[in-house]
Amino acid sequence: LYFYIVDGLGEAIQAKRRGFAVIISHLTSPMAYTQLYGNLSVAANLIKDYQDNPNDRTAEVLRQLIIDNDYSTNLGLSKDEVKTLSADLLISKVNSFLTAMQSTLYPLGLHALGQYWSEQDIASTVSAMLSYDYVLENNQGVINLFSELSNYYYSKGYNDLSAFEREFILNKSYDIVKSLIYWDSQTVYDLLSSQNSKFANPIFLACLELGKKYIDLINFSVKNELDVMIDGLNGRYVPVGEGGEVVIKPAVLPTGTNMFQDQSSELPTMEAWEYAKTLALLTLADLNDTTEKIIMGIWCVETARDDGALVSTVLYLLGMKPVWTDSSSAGYDDEGNPTGKKVGAMPQVIKLEDLTRPDGWAHKRIDVTVITSGLFRDLYSSQSILMDNAYRVALARSYLTMTRNATLMSNPQLKEALEAVMQSINYYGVSNEALSDNYVAQHWIEDTLYYLSVGYNATYAGECAITRIFAPPNGDYGAGISKLVSMSWTWNDTSQLADFYLGRMGNMYSKNYWGDTNPLVFLRALSNSDTIVASRNTNQYGVLDNDDFFDYWGGLSMTVEEISGKTPK
Repeated sequence: LYFYIVDGLGEAIQAKRRGFAVIISHLTSPMAYTQLYGNLSVAANLIKDYQDNPNDRTAEVLRQLIIDNDYSTNLGLSKDEVKTLSADLLISKVNSFLTAMQSTLYPLGLHALGQYWSEQDIASTVSAMLSYDYVLENNQGVINLFSELSNYYYSKGYNDLSAFEREFILNKSYDIVKSLIYWDSQTVYDLLSSQNSKFANPIFLACLELGKKYIDLINFSVKNELDVMIDGLNGRYVPVGEGGEVVIKPAVLPTGTNMFQDQSSELPTMEAWEYAKTLALLTLADLNDTTEKIIMGIWCVETARDDGALVSTVLYLLGMKPVWTDSSSAGYDDEGNPTGKKVGAMPQVIKLEDLTRPDGWAHKRIDVTVITSGLFRDLYSSQSILMDNAYRVALARSYLTMTRNATLMSNPQLKEALEAVMQSINYYGVSNEALSDNYVAQHWIEDTLYYLSVGYNATYAGECAITRIFAPPNGDYGAGISKLVSMSWTWNDTSQLADFYLGRMGNMYSKNYWGDTNPLVFLRALSNSDTIVASRNTNQYGVLDNDDFFDYWGGLSMTVEEISGKTPK
């Protein structure tokens, strides 16, 4: 029996695999939205005063507050830039900074087994849960407590509220949830609607009923976790349940279950793929259209939480899409149709003109190098093969262009290397896209010629040039940087750490060379890019909560800087 935090699904699955464990999930920490305090509250009040009565004096007091407390960097500005902002723009930027802070969730201490949460812990967590849209059954509407309260008190949406107004809504939601701890939803509804007729509607009642349900599930979880442990010790059945973060995915309640996830062959899901289109645009938003290559970090735990959204993002940047087929793995519906969706090993090609890119960008296939963890390698090998095939198909999109180029084909080894890669996918997806529109093909040519120049045979050179997925040595875990940093007497400067990272993580994971170590290939894959994308799709863990972030992504950033000579974005 293995107690595991309900948000740690990826690692829990590995515990099942390694030790034949039966998991008993337990609650995450209570969660709360960040509230304003001190000078931040003063700033929110100044913004309210200005919005009620625009005047230069209030704006100047706010401006001086920002400068004196070094908040300018939080606004993405220098002090000199803050000094020259117009009053309206200053108000807008400071309000955006405050509302972004208020939208941040953070954990409140730890959940202790068998210990019921305090009134404030329940109020803050359930309020956060109710701030997410919830679709009622039979398409009866969407409920969101923050939206309802914003409409009642300010006649506008929550996203349109000022920082001062948001603070009021948050405190009001706390009061409402606290009342639900002690009274049933109908009683609370009757009381509030008698005080304010705006509350007298079925949507608000549905919000209260949902909040009461969440409170009961949290309280039941505390008891259930220990009851299930006793059942497990007595050899009784431990019921299965989902994993994920309580606030974002309330379906994980009650905890005290043997967590599971859909089969890896069903990832990415269709929902994750749709979300990836947004993630791809967000990834490119701060870049420019000369970007040829992005380095992306993907973890097992992130993939378990997002159902393969980051894997889908890699595919979308390449201009590829998963292919789903019906599967009986999830059972059948009432009409006998399979409800599962299995993902094939080969992707579907998205035409260049159908790709979504930021405004003003040309439609091109963007190259992506993937750095992942040992757990991802073990649990999501099929997703690695899917991405590896996607790289090969992206190369195939310019196959005809390359074979018709007399200069390129005058090199028989390059031609042999190309044919070998194409044979690995049976020439699937071959087309005549211009090399200028296909950075995967461009980089493959450059890298293959380089590997040929250092003595690799044609087949191996082509394979090294198409490999873009790297992880710790097969059967091993971790990037090793965290251990080496603590052994400071073993190195003198960061270049030695970068060399270690290249050696430790320079293991190729492709369909033909699974786990082969070649730091040179890793170095080439990290070259000519200063953009690193990593995900944190949990509110439970921060960047500094453990050593994984600086072990993997800190080590990666340092290595890329050593290679390129500039700090990566």
